[in-house]
Amino acid sequence: MPTSPTTNLTRSGLLGTVVVLLVAAGCVRLGLWQLDRLQQRRQANELIEQRVAMEPIELSGAPTDTAGLDFRAARLLGVWDHDRSMAYAARSRGGVPGVHVLTPLRTEDGRAVLVNRGFVPAPDAATVALEPLRATGAASVVGRLRALPTEGGQGSLKSHADSLRAMPTWFALSLGGIEEQVPYAIAPVYLVAEERTGPDPYPAPARVPEPDEGPHLGYALQWFSFAVIAVVGWVALLAKGGAARGRGRVRSADPPEHEA
Repeated sequence: MPTSPTTNLTRSGLLGTVVVLLVAAGCVRLGLWQLDRLQQRRQANELIEQRVAMEPIELSGAPTDTAGLDFRAARLLGVWDHDRSMAYAARSRGGVPGVHVLTPLRTEDGRAVLVNRGFVPAPDAATVALEPLRATGAASVVGRLRALPTEGGQGSLKSHADSLRAMPTWFALSLGGIEEQVPYAIAPVYLVAEERTGPDPYPAPARVPEPDEGPHLGYALQWFSFAVIAVVGWVALLAKGGAARGRGRVRSADPPEHEA
């Protein structure tokens, strides 16, 4: 009499099930973490939108901290220190490599605010000539404030000995690194100019990136998908193995055929 197939897991099947459930739980946890990051990003974006909607602030002195200033519109009064302009390297616009030109604007308190004057094409995306971009004298610059990183700057401060004088190049800005190269204090925010600050057509005013939600929702969906794939795939594998074992038991229970 044939035996009925059993659904009991083998020892290896039980161990595999535990491992798959742990992997799936980890994927779900990572997915929930990404959703939490998404919520934080949305809250930060709401704050940015509120600041963008505020009236521009007038600055005749350099602010001493970034509290409430990131993404605020501002009008900055001061005097250009053109000789200490610097190139913020590895920028691009419309697929064209270049740099952003940053020039300190000295304020009446003796400090300075870096002004991102905008984009200038550069074949090596690192160096541009200084003299054609000269900005001198008193200025009133309208733009949007951004926080200046306090650490992690990487720059090359060697000037090229040519008649046009190439400006120092920075690949990652930092407050501390820049302050080491100038004889005055630098504000912990910089201003992204929204108007031209030099001869046409360059520097072309840079664009402040619009806030977005980032990749967190996509990452969350990926992690949840991995969890579903792991569980469904393992169940299908168990079902296939159980069916194969059942067919094997049925064949072994059949009576042997006798030759006539």
